[in-house]
Amino acid sequence: MHVFQKVAKLAFLMFVGMTFHAAAEDFDPTSSKFDPDKQFSITKYGAIIGDPVQLEVISSKRVGFTVVTVTPTPQGLTTMLSVIEPQYDGKPGAGYAMMLSFEEVEILNKYLYESQSVDRGELEPFGDHHLLLGHITEKGHMSGEVSVLFEKDGQGDNVRIVQIQGGTPTLFEFTANGIEKLIQQIAHFVDKAEQQAEATKL
Repeated sequence: MHVFQKVAKLAFLMFVGMTFHAAAEDFDPTSSKFDPDKQFSITKYGAIIGDPVQLEVISSKRVGFTVVTVTPTPQGLTTMLSVIEPQYDGKPGAGYAMMLSFEEVEILNKYLYESQSVDRGELEPFGDHHLLLGHITEKGHMSGEVSVLFEKDGQGDNVRIVQIQGGTPTLFEFTANGIEKLIQQIAHFVDKAEQQAEATKL
C-alpha cells in the first residue's frame, strides 16, 4: 500500500471507527455549504470527522468522504486531501490520499472553480472516456498524476478527480454541489494554516 494510502487508512481507523448506522439528520450529502464548526458528522455510513463532502469512488462503486488537512512547513503549506471509504455492507473500508503543495492546491481550486462554468466542447480528450479540464500534478509526483476531468458522455455537472499511481487510475466523482463544498472546505483549512503560520513567526 502506498505511504499516503496508509496515512489515509489510519485516518479512517481513527475517525470512522464508530461505524454505527445512525440516522443522518445532521448530514446532508447534497449540501453545497461547508460548516467549519462541525467536529464530526453522523452519516448513514458512520461518523466522519468534520463536515466532509460525500462522493463516489468509481473503481469500487462505493461512497467516500473528503478529509482535508493543511500543515505549515518551512517550505510552505502542505495539503493532504484524503478520501475515506467507510466500511459498510460487510465490506472493509479503504483510504486514499493526495499530498499537494500550496501552489498545487491553488491550481486544484482554479480548476474546481472553472468546472462550474467551462464549455466542455473546448476540452481535449483524456483517454477514451474523459475530457481533461487540467493537470494538478504530473507523472513522478509523490502522489502520482492528479487531474480534473469530466466524463465524456456523462450527464449533468458531475466532476471527477483522477489519481494515477503506478499506472493504476482511481477516480473520485463529485456532484456540482460537492465541488462547491470542497472548494470551501479546502479554502477554510488553507486560511487556518496560513493564520497559524503567521502567528508562529518570530
